[in-house]
Amino acid sequence: MRSVLVVDDHPIIAAACGLVLEGVASILAAHDAVSGYQAFLEHKPDIVTVDLSLRGEAFGGLALIERIRSSDPKASILVFSMHAGLNDFVSAIEAGAGGYLLKDAPPEELVNAVQQAGSGRRYIDPRLAIKLVFPRTVLSPKQKRVLAVLLEDTPYATIARNWGVGR
Repeated sequence: MRSVLVVDDHPIIAAACGLVLEGVASILAAHDAVSGYQAFLEHKPDIVTVDLSLRGEAFGGLALIERIRSSDPKASILVFSMHAGLNDFVSAIEAGAGGYLLKDAPPEELVNAVQQAGSGRRYIDPRLAIKLVFPRTVLSPKQKRVLAVLLEDTPYATIARNWGVGR
């Protein structure tokens, strides 16, 4: 079973992550960047989730990502944030995060993101991926849903069948 260090200043987030990831990962929790870095060094978790907004921190989420990455270039770091802006996403990836998940994602997306990160692959929340691919294009809600399904590697035939296209 993989170990996940959740660094978030909201204790309920760590508790919720533990419930969602039950049976998939064991959870360690830290409430700020300093204790998160210490927990990383002590426990060497398989995956670290980092909130970008750690209240009252001079040493915040981005700095923690950079510090972990400089300590262990192969560390698997997943941002778990409420910030959905492309600038936040780009800053996190540039700091060394391997993935980015928005906190309002469905619980199964957290499982998927952790599994992807644990397998050494990148994970990008589908809503951010859409913004990256189509930064100035206005898509209808249906087009956004279809694109999100495509980004999940759903076969075209399955998409067509589920959406009643082609017959």
